Amino acid sequence: MSNVVDEIYLRARQIDPGIIDVFDAALVAMERHDSSEQLSQVALSCRRLLERVADALYPARSDEVDGRQMSQEKVHQ
Repeated sequence: MSNVVDEIYLRARQIDPGIIDVFDAALVAMERHDSSEQLSQVALSCRRLLERVADALYPARSDEVDGRQMSQEKVHQ
């Protein structure tokens, strides 16, 4: 199992060098939360992490793809 985690970390760093820092911060916040407000901050950190992964894998663009708008403005509607 450790080899799988190592491989994920390695590939994630290749995509976006700072992404693991975001992931680690979310994990630490999850371990230390003691209120619903802190837990909502964990969820926000996870959302930012997912957005970063999505942007690294398939960045927003001004042109349409398969008839769908892929601009950054459309993503956040």
